[in-house]
Formats: sequence, structure tokens, C-alpha cells
Amino acid sequence: MHDANNFAFIDGANLYYTYDNIDWNLDYAKLLNYLNKKLGVIVAYYFWGKIDNNKELYEYVDSCNYTMKLKTPTRYTSPEEFVRTAKQSLSLRC
Repeated sequence: MHDANNFAFIDGANLYYTYDNIDWNLDYAKLLNYLNKKLGVIVAYYFWGKIDNNKELYEYVDSCNYTMKLKTPTRYTSPEEFVRTAKQSLSLRC
């Protein structure tokens, strides 16, 4: 273990969808263990847009000892498609 007390700030949507697009399953507990052992991370903040149908996933990631930071995504109307969609980037504060 490192002597450093580092913090990790994880963009949950990008991490999740990257693994989803390459058909891999991410083991959140192993990732946090790796961050702790290799980089001395003592707190990992996991930032994510809060969507109702992802509740089980949020609870699982939270149970792996991440500090969850959820925010409801901003809705906007895309001028090209005239469809209401969720804004992908989130402005969150710890």
C-alpha cells in the first residue's frame, strides 16, 4: 500500500459505456482495490447521471465502497432530431 492519501474522480458514464461497447464486464470492486493498492486511493468519487432504470447498478457500485455522486441529467431538445434527450456531461460538485 502507498503512503499517499489519493482521491479518484471517476466519470461513471464514460467508464460504463466504454466497457459496454467492447462487451466487457467491469468488476467495480476489483477496480477500487487496484486503485487503492497501486495508487494509494483512499476515496473514489463516482460521478454519474441519475436515471431511474439504473437504480440496481447504482446500489451495486455504492456497495463496492465508492462515494456516489448522482445528479439528474439536464434535459434538452436536439435541434437536429427534435427529440428530448439527456445531456451527457454533468457539472457536479463534491
